[in-house]
Amino acid sequence: MKANDLVAMRLNWGLSQDSMADRLGLPHQSYVEMEQGERPLKKSHLLALEEIGIDLCLIKKDVSMLIPQVRAAINYLAELSADHARPMLHVEAVEGHAWASAQSKLQ
Repeated sequence: MKANDLVAMRLNWGLSQDSMADRLGLPHQSYVEMEQGERPLKKSHLLALEEIGIDLCLIKKDVSMLIPQVRAAINYLAELSADHARPMLHVEAVEGHAWASAQSKLQ
């Protein structure tokens, strides 16, 4: 995920830099450095971004709040982890219990 993707995501969600930093558990300056491409996103940040997107999707009842780039980045990191014999993390794109639960709450 690129820094400009992070900025676009935050703007799409209607969140301030302070709000995003808080939701990610980061100091404001650390988050700004991420948006500027000076600090990399960690796996935990990607998972938090996915959670934020799901929360906003349910609150606003708008599936456009879900960001496919986040899910793609999480799955990419999971594949790398699998190559190194670490436990694999995989997020289903449109299937599974969590997705069905989210869809039912939107209706």
